[in-house]
Amino acid sequence: MNPNEIPEMTVLLTTSQLDKLIEDASERGATKALINYERNKFKNYPPDKVWNYNQVAKRLGKAFSTIKRMVAEGRLAPVADGMGISEKEVLRYINSTKQ
Repeated sequence: MNPNEIPEMTVLLTTSQLDKLIEDASERGATKALINYERNKFKNYPPDKVWNYNQVAKRLGKAFSTIKRMVAEGRLAPVADGMGISEKEVLRYINSTKQ
């Protein structure tokens, strides 16, 4: 995949989030606004939050089996007990795929 290409995904937004996204898009362009939204949408969560694989799959728009494969391949690192993935790790993954 081209590093500048944004993969197709479904994004659920509240009305206020959509208004902000549209405002940002008009100021900076739609692609930059979507990337900014993806990078910032986790800021309201506690920093040490651990999500189970289903929650990570939903947040990333991927299948549960894909998340398990990504963990097995080392693309996502689970928490010590292997029962989830930290928010920081999910953010790291998102930022590494958007650059």
